[in-house]
Amino acid sequence: MDYIDKKQYPISQKLNISLLLLIILGWGGFQYIASQTQAFWMIFFYGVCFSLLMMTCYSLLHESAHDLLFQNNTANYMGGAILALTFIFPITAFKKMHHGHHLRNRTDLEMFDLYYPSDNKLFKVLCWYAILLGLWWIMIAVLTIIAIILPSICIILFRNKPLWINSYAFLDISKSDLFKIQLEAFSVIIFQIGMFFLLDLNLIPYLILYGIHAISWSSQNYIYHAFAPRDTLNGAHNLGMNPVLKPIYLNINHHLVHHHHPEIPWVHLPKFVESGQTSNYGKAYLQLWKGPRLTTEPAPKSLDPEYEKYLSSLV
Repeated sequence: MDYIDKKQYPISQKLNISLLLLIILGWGGFQYIASQTQAFWMIFFYGVCFSLLMMTCYSLLHESAHDLLFQNNTANYMGGAILALTFIFPITAFKKMHHGHHLRNRTDLEMFDLYYPSDNKLFKVLCWYAILLGLWWIMIAVLTIIAIILPSICIILFRNKPLWINSYAFLDISKSDLFKIQLEAFSVIIFQIGMFFLLDLNLIPYLILYGIHAISWSSQNYIYHAFAPRDTLNGAHNLGMNPVLKPIYLNINHHLVHHHHPEIPWVHLPKFVESGQTSNYGKAYLQLWKGPRLTTEPAPKSLDPEYEKYLSSLV
C-alpha cells in the first residue's frame, strides 16, 4: 500500500456530530410514532425507516472503532458509546471484534460463505441463512444481556478455544476491558428500558422495529466480504450503490478501499476507488441468498501473529 498523509484527509467532526444527534432523535422518533400507530403496514414502514437509520448508526460505530468519529480520543469513545446504546452493542466489544476482523479477514474463522468438502454442508447452510435472517444481530443483543446477568459465562466464552471469530477476539482481553464491556452493556440495557418507559412505548412495535433492523443489518453485514478472494487484505468488495442509499450507508460500501486504508475517514473513501473496481450492490445482495459455496482453496495467512501461533500449535 502507498503511504498516505492522514492530514490531507481530516475527520468531518461537525458532520459526524450532526449525524449522531440525528440518529438519537430518529431512534426515539421512530419508536414513538410506531407505538402510537394501529395500522400494521405503517409500523412496518417505520421499521424499514428505522433499519435504514440503524445502518447509518452502524457506519458511525465503525468509524468510532477506527478512532475516526472525532479527533479527541475521549470524544471518539463517548460518541461510539452513545451510538451503541441504540444499536445494542457494547462499543469496547465491537472495537475488539472489529480490529480482529481486519487481522483475520477471510481466514477459516470468518469463512461463513464457503465450506470445505469435509464440512457438514447442511450445518453450514443453516448457519448461513440464520445469519441472513437476523441471527447475527440477535446474538449480539443476547450476549449484551448475558454480559450483565452472567459475567462469568462471558469470561468462559471469551477465554475458550478460538473456535470462531468472536471467541478468539477476546482471548487476550484485559480485566479492565471486560469491566468496560459489562459497564457498557449495563448502560445499553438501562437506556433501552428507560426510553421504553419514558416514551411510553408498546412492546410489539418496539420488537417489530428491532426485528426489521436485525434482518436488514444481518443480511447485509457480510455482503462486503462474501465470495471475495481468500486474502486478508484484498478479501473485500467495493460495491456501487443507489444514489438514494449512499448518504445513509456513509461509504461503508467502499469496503475494499477501507481495508486498504483503514485510517481514512468515511467522507474521503470514494477518492480511492479505482475505475472498474466496483461491482453492483444489488447483484451482490442477491448472490448471498443462493447460499454458501464449496471451496478447496486454503485459508490465507492472517495478519495476527498470535492466531498464526495458535494454528501452528494444532499441527
